[in-house]
Amino acid sequence: MTYRPSSRSRLGLARTAACAVALGVTVAFASLAAAVPPVITQQGRLFDGQGNPIDETLSIEIAIYANEGDSVPLWMEQQDVDFDDGYFSMALGSVTPFTANLFDGSVRYLGVTVGSDPEMTPRSPITSVPYALVAGDAIGDLHPTTVSIDGYGLVIDDSGQWVGDPTGLTGPQGPQGPKGSTGATGPTGPTGATGATGATGPTGATGANGTNGTNGATGATGPTGATGATGAAGTTGTNGMNGATGATGATGAAGTNGTNGTNGATGATGATGATGATGATGASGIVGSAFGDADSANPTSST
Repeated sequence: MTYRPSSRSRLGLARTAACAVALGVTVAFASLAAAVPPVITQQGRLFDGQGNPIDETLSIEIAIYANEGDSVPLWMEQQDVDFDDGYFSMALGSVTPFTANLFDGSVRYLGVTVGSDPEMTPRSPITSVPYALVAGDAIGDLHPTTVSIDGYGLVIDDSGQWVGDPTGLTGPQGPQGPKGSTGATGPTGPTGATGATGATGPTGATGANGTNGTNGATGATGPTGATGATGAAGTTGTNGMNGATGATGATGAAGTNGTNGTNGATGATGATGATGATGATGASGIVGSAFGDADSANPTSST
């Protein structure tokens, strides 16, 4: 295809990039299978505002849009390109690979930006090269890895198996052919899944009691259990009979004398007792002489 953008002043250069850029685009990207290169070759020639061809290295940004007026591209990449007498060649997709559905049959628009200039206008629609026109009706042998149908999805997988709708695939049954020779025994298939559990059968008759087995060894004593709660107090029993009097115990040691108590108050004088009976008269004493001896000075009485 041919791309002829309008004049633009290119920033950073003392000349105007009123460029008539002829972009020859060869589509070499159809499928990533086999050895098909996943790039697009873009070639052209760039002139300055005075019509002189460019001879230097410039940064070129190529973008592909879904619509002519879109601001966000579907794909873009930037390369430093050497210009020789204005001629250049780029391998698009060598820096940023194309996405799988970038070229889906819809019209795409190519945008070109040189250096720090704004993108050239107008954008050019990407059209087919002559031999790509037969892509709508393939001719010759096909070598796809899978086959898909728009609006349906995958119909033949990468192992060659049909995975699409099976309706209508089976034709009428043909006549029976001759019996072939017996083939070799195939390998044993994998074990099938376990079947569902059957219903429980009726209970069988009770068998005869078996002989008693020998007593097993006594098990070890278990740990002592926790103390139980105290029970309620029982009723008081009747008093028992008095026991016989015990023998008198030995006399205990005498205790120490206590301190004397204080004297009591003097009691009242008792009544005078009755006069006693007069005693018998005593015997008369010896009559002494008028001049008694010395001993008679202290007479004694006898009773």
